[in-house]
Amino acid sequence: MGTLLTGATGTLGSQLLPRLVDAGEPVIGLVRADDEAHARRRLQPLLPSGAEVGAVRGDIGAPLCGLSASKRASLAGRVSRILHCAASIDFLDAEQAMASNVGGVRNMLDLADALGVREVLHVSTAYVAGDARRFGETDYAVGQRWRNPYETSKHTGEGLVRAWAASAAGRRFAIYRPAILVGGQDGYTPGFDAFYTYCKALAVAAAVLRRRAGARLPDSVAVSSEGVVHMPVAVRHDVGATLNLVPLDWAADAIVALLRVRAEGVFHLTHPHPPQVDELWADAQRALRITGLRVCRTDAEKAAALSAMPPVMARLQKGLEPVFQAYQPYTTGEPVFGVERLRAALGDAYRDPPAVDGAYVVRLLAFAEQAGWGDRAPGREAIAAA
Repeated sequence: MGTLLTGATGTLGSQLLPRLVDAGEPVIGLVRADDEAHARRRLQPLLPSGAEVGAVRGDIGAPLCGLSASKRASLAGRVSRILHCAASIDFLDAEQAMASNVGGVRNMLDLADALGVREVLHVSTAYVAGDARRFGETDYAVGQRWRNPYETSKHTGEGLVRAWAASAAGRRFAIYRPAILVGGQDGYTPGFDAFYTYCKALAVAAAVLRRRAGARLPDSVAVSSEGVVHMPVAVRHDVGATLNLVPLDWAADAIVALLRVRAEGVFHLTHPHPPQVDELWADAQRALRITGLRVCRTDAEKAAALSAMPPVMARLQKGLEPVFQAYQPYTTGEPVFGVERLRAALGDAYRDPPAVDGAYVVRLLAFAEQAGWGDRAPGREAIAAA
């Protein structure tokens, strides 16, 4: 009996898959593919050398995750639990977020029932906290408001898992709530969402200005001979605000450790010492070779900065605003997350995530630029060239 892993080729799932294999866990990956041979080919590059796992073609967006009656029959008795990693991280498209993070969870739970599975392990997000100021692992609905469709859909998905577990005796569940996942300590990541989306917007804007370096630029904009771009784009950061980044490899290791001790309930995979936003973006600017970002502490201050911009900068700012607005809730304050249950479950095996310092941010963004912010997909061997 083994684990059915959804989202096996995704950002987190692709890190969990080889760790589960190394731990001796029989795994079957649920993969969107043309057929099962294609599904196996998609999984193979993620595995340790010489390892093999089961592969099944499926789609969480379809009823029963797209598995036929014959396929379900072949899996019955082989799967003891489902580890559900598949999700959408779309902050703006409510329809997509609800389809994946609510409909997909419902389809997964229906599949669990069809297979006779009585244990579901679900990857959620720490940001089901919404605008709560403090949020513990036992908290769920505390009167918080959600800032985007992603948070709303993940909260609803958690509710479905809780209701499923409570609806019949003997059902077990765990919910893992990671904060903002970024690359591992070597900089590598297979996914470029969230933090990377914000940084990519700035990097693209800087690239536009570098291309214009030979033309006339506004007095407030400059491109040095080394390609450092001074661009007074206006951003909103609150004083003392933090951004809870956690390395992807740390989060994957923590989940596997929780599986090993068969821990039940809700666990925060969050950083107890997150970096301050001001320091983080100062490090990011250095990595991206940008100076001059104007940090505004109030909406009124930002509005005044926008009204004073020359036309070139105003057009650039307008292009950046959808990204800035989507992520502004995270640069103007976030909850303090409790991690008491995680610490207790892992005991002496618990380790804090590595510090998010300037050297680490440089590694993250160097790899992202080498990978074309996801347009290219180099493996770990590309880190040396990043």
